[in-house]
Amino acid sequence: MAQSPTYGVALTAVAMANERRVETAREDGLVDDPLAGAFVDAAAPAEGPFPWLRDGSTLSDVCPAMGDYVGLRTRLFDAWTLRAVREEGVRQVVLPAAGLDSRAYRLPWPAGVRLFEIDFPELIGFKQETLSSAGARPSCERTAVCADLAGDWESPLLESGFRPREPALWLVEGLLMYLADGDRLLSRITALSAPGSRLIADHAYPEALRSEAFAAGTQSLAEIGSAFGGTVAGPGRWLGGHGWSASVARPSDVVAGTGRALPGILDPALPDSPVFWLASGRRE
Repeated sequence: MAQSPTYGVALTAVAMANERRVETAREDGLVDDPLAGAFVDAAAPAEGPFPWLRDGSTLSDVCPAMGDYVGLRTRLFDAWTLRAVREEGVRQVVLPAAGLDSRAYRLPWPAGVRLFEIDFPELIGFKQETLSSAGARPSCERTAVCADLAGDWESPLLESGFRPREPALWLVEGLLMYLADGDRLLSRITALSAPGSRLIADHAYPEALRSEAFAAGTQSLAEIGSAFGGTVAGPGRWLGGHGWSASVARPSDVVAGTGRALPGILDPALPDSPVFWLASGRRE
């Protein structure tokens, strides 16, 4: 049996699945992810980091300023993703550091979508076993690509059938803030992106490193080997410098129509906030 993710960024994938599990159980849930619980049950360690995964707690219990951030981000990114494939006709979707994401199974994809998930072999092995045990069937053509983003991941992606001359949607969720050199990853993504490609991403503002409200969150991440590696102050300028025409979501847009309060880490009225930005970009 594949080893469960118990440390570092791999363990944050379990934490994100736990957030989706909680949202799915809510009557007013922002996400419907029936596989999230299976991932958490299979992966949550009996002891060690993130013990709250075993008692039904969420990130907001550890860091109250997080609020419903993960659920809100997932809902927004789902909407942007479906817009790209339904309204703009993009038929290739790539998830670098896909973790325990289940969009290949839970979203209503149009015909012809090919989705590529890139991650460490160990995490993909664990994920495949859990999916098989759950009898899960994807709603699009899904391909798992075993690769380390710090090395050559482009070759395995191309060998798996990715077509660089066709537009693609890159969903870079919960990743850039952990990288010391996010520019390098974005440059490599841009090099594989044909005109008309889309990019969906989130990242941390410099405020993340000095926010008292978010201090519990950064401390928990550092304790499991997932300390923030970098931040970006001007998302529009940064993405534009890499060839992407970007639109950054306003905090009010993130909660619009949800009935949820604005998480403290997104509230511009609070000191050292917002902590994160969320953006959608187009390759012209």
